[in-house]
Amino acid sequence: MPGNCHTREEIKRKLRKLKKVEIKIRFGNSAFADKEFSEKMKNVKLVWDDFFDLNEAYRGRSKYSLSELVSMNRMN
Repeated sequence: MPGNCHTREEIKRKLRKLKKVEIKIRFGNSAFADKEFSEKMKNVKLVWDDFFDLNEAYRGRSKYSLSELVSMNRMN
């Protein structure tokens, strides 16, 4: 595989980290420790959700599907 491409799994891993960063910025560290908060998070709209969809079947709710992200070239 060329050095300027990422695998699906690498992209998913990096974007999940980005999602955790958004949650941490918006809600603090307690967001990951509180089980009740995890249930409340299901109803919270994240900015992340507007841009990325990591499901194999694209649902059309976000700007970029996983397939689109995989097909993009990495900018150096």
